[in-house]
Amino acid sequence: MPSGVERVVTAQVGFTDTTSGEQMVQGQHQVGVKFNLTSTSLTQLNNEFTGYVLLPKGVSYDAGSTAASANYSVELVKADFNQTGEA
Repeated sequence: MPSGVERVVTAQVGFTDTTSGEQMVQGQHQVGVKFNLTSTSLTQLNNEFTGYVLLPKGVSYDAGSTAASANYSVELVKADFNQTGEA
C-alpha cells in the first residue's frame, strides 16, 4: 500500500438485471454500484465519501427510476462529460 494511504476502496459497476457475458437488449435497465473497503485498509470509512460513475454513450440517467435510500444519494453531475456524449 502506498505511504500515507489508510483506506483502499474498490468499486464494481454493472447492470443489475443481467448475467455476466449476456448480450444487452435495448430498453430500461438498472445500474448497480458496489463499493468495498479492502482487507488491506488500515482504518474504516467513518465519514461520507463521494464516488462517480461515468455512463457510456447510449445509457442515460433517469432520476425517476432511481431507488431511494437513506444510505446514499444519487444525482447527475454532468449530462455531457467533457463533450464525450457520456453522462
